[in-house]
Amino acid sequence: IKSELELNKGFADLFIKPFNPYVEHFAIVEVKYIDRSKKLNKKTIKQLKEEAIKQLNQYEKDELVQKYVKEGKILHKIVMIFHGWELVAIE
Repeated sequence: IKSELELNKGFADLFIKPFNPYVEHFAIVEVKYIDRSKKLNKKTIKQLKEEAIKQLNQYEKDELVQKYVKEGKILHKIVMIFHGWELVAIE
């Protein structure tokens, strides 16, 4: 697991790469945070989710990610949104 790995001119929060040649899956995780002092609403969650998906799509184009895809590995793009310590959305 790599934290803040540079991928295609951005920094993925977490990059979970295959540990050995027999592992078929790998993932990029983008985490968004809403301060606990701010009111939680669906519009904010939707905006953060869209922003995270855009970032993940950008990271997917990186050479390292494409190398694993060409090897037949399955990419999982994960968005996690927290309101303080509470997970309020995952996709």
